[in-house]
Amino acid sequence: MQIAYVVDTFPKRSETFVRDEVEWMARRGCLDRVFALKSEPEALEELSDNVRKRIRLLPEIEAPEMYSRLNRLRWLRRQPGLFRSRLMARSMSRESFEQFVLGSALARMLRAEPLPDAMHVHFAGLSAHLARYARHITGVPYTFCAHHYDIFHSAPPNFPVLTHDAARMTTISEYNRRYLIEHFKLPADKIEVIHCGIDTERFDSDTRASAQERVAGESTLNLISVGRLTAVKAQSDQIEAARLLADAGLDFKLRIIGDGEQSAALSKQIDTLGLSSHVQLLGAQASRTVRQELRRADIFVMSSLSEGIPVALMEAMATRLPVITTGVRGIPELVIDQVNGVLVPENNPRALADAIHDLAADPTRRHSMGESGRQTVIESFSADKEYRKLAQVWERNVSR
Repeated sequence: MQIAYVVDTFPKRSETFVRDEVEWMARRGCLDRVFALKSEPEALEELSDNVRKRIRLLPEIEAPEMYSRLNRLRWLRRQPGLFRSRLMARSMSRESFEQFVLGSALARMLRAEPLPDAMHVHFAGLSAHLARYARHITGVPYTFCAHHYDIFHSAPPNFPVLTHDAARMTTISEYNRRYLIEHFKLPADKIEVIHCGIDTERFDSDTRASAQERVAGESTLNLISVGRLTAVKAQSDQIEAARLLADAGLDFKLRIIGDGEQSAALSKQIDTLGLSSHVQLLGAQASRTVRQELRRADIFVMSSLSEGIPVALMEAMATRLPVITTGVRGIPELVIDQVNGVLVPENNPRALADAIHDLAADPTRRHSMGESGRQTVIESFSADKEYRKLAQVWERNVSR
């Protein structure tokens, strides 16, 4: 079965789960092409040649051009009734019209080579709408995965339509599935849970010294956090917790990996609190660097106000790191409090600082949590298992 991926940006450093899934499909001969509106040049070097050569960028179409382009669409003459009621009545919004034209461009590009068996989309955003229009034009079915932001913060107004027209919908947590059914009234039998998978071997940390050995060789506690610098990730709570830890005399360093609109504000907060010797903002980093930072750390910290099941958290656990995180939304499906990590309330720097302080004093407990966390990821979130489940979804539900 040949699958074409449709995503807004590919590759994208903050979406390694999409890259890893595409690479897995390519290695098994299932990848047709990857259609994207844009690419991040710095992330291209992390792709295999096999995937890189399959990327097709959709054309940039300026709004003034769209009406003339529409008039030249051959398929419209062949299927005049498909969108006639909306187009002739001028009832289609500008946003929908742009999606329609880009979806038509996607259809033409699909037809430029042998058609795939299906399209798969990550996020219920623009790319899902393009796949929907392309499906009407070409007959190629699509599936899509709803993650987190596209459910709780920027959900499409036509979620039921996207789901109805899709061969299948997947989402990354059981919490998400329940919410989609209850809040958007989507049909339960149309939605399946497929976790974002982790290549557990890539994040194996055999070379990382045990917690006991590290404490013996180095007194400084190394904390690591990975995530986009946005308000919902609440890294400001981590910095406030760092102030409390510094005031308590703990010898530690907190290194925060990620970039985003909160970067300047967080940098100012660090300077204002006089924490430059304790807290570092490392910016966005390549996957290889992230793995190196995880291996040198003692504890992973996450302070999000809202999450699905974060890939960064899985990667830390796969590296045998004990994790301290807020217990929001899908996270309790991954982290069992006091077993493979510690759950704290959101928006509570004091609770976060107390949890860090407690684990800092107990290396044996850190080691036990780290081992338990890795076992959890291997058993329930490994890439091979989750991607095979996705392939089975296509085998059961896709036919043109």
